[in-house]
Amino acid sequence: DDFLTTLTSLNIEAIVVIASGHILPKILCEHYGDRIVNLHASLLPRHRGASPISAALLSGDSETGVSLMQVVHRLDSGPVLVQKTIKISEVDTTKSLGSRLSLLARDVLLANLKGWLANEIEPIQQNTNGVTYAKKILATDARIDWNESSTQIAQSVRAYIPWPIAYTEYQGERFRIHQGHSLPDFSSSSVPGSVTRLSDNRVAIQCGTGALQLGLIQKEGRKMMSVADFLNGNPDFIGSILD
Repeated sequence: DDFLTTLTSLNIEAIVVIASGHILPKILCEHYGDRIVNLHASLLPRHRGASPISAALLSGDSETGVSLMQVVHRLDSGPVLVQKTIKISEVDTTKSLGSRLSLLARDVLLANLKGWLANEIEPIQQNTNGVTYAKKILATDARIDWNESSTQIAQSVRAYIPWPIAYTEYQGERFRIHQGHSLPDFSSSSVPGSVTRLSDNRVAIQCGTGALQLGLIQKEGRKMMSVADFLNGNPDFIGSILD
């Protein structure tokens, strides 16, 4: 309460919110009205909520972007002033995509702040038919279910970089996967989680459908390394079943 009293006494012209992680206090929204804007890392109304960048990757979206929106006392529901779109590449992670979106957000704000303050930008109400929600990511979300498709698992590997890192279990210890590539047409009679050697010393894990080709891995207590280097000291990895 003391902070809000101090803030509202400063005669601030406007407030810009970025990655606040929570709904602003009602008293603040009421005091400033439409003088608060938020830069949200999605193409609203898609992926409202706490983790829009990860959600775009988990959903397999081909594009995302930044929305400059007026703040209301509801989760990411305010009218949109400006949106800019970027493509999502096949190798983007939450880290790399977040870096690109942060630069895009900066450019959007600098290009439109004066126009917004001068009431030269007409806000557009969000289409409620397209609303989706991006829940807060938990550490337990990163555990791989090998019964899922290789496409879903590859998406989750990318979505959980830099945190919490997708993982499974090998020999009773956590086994993190920092990089993996979907092989959707791979077919075998092995059970999901089975480790298979492919040609050219490549390694794949059988999924519910398809397989995940491993790139960079990390055994608990060890540094991150290529799966080829890991095999040099762990030949029994081939033929094992990850849990």
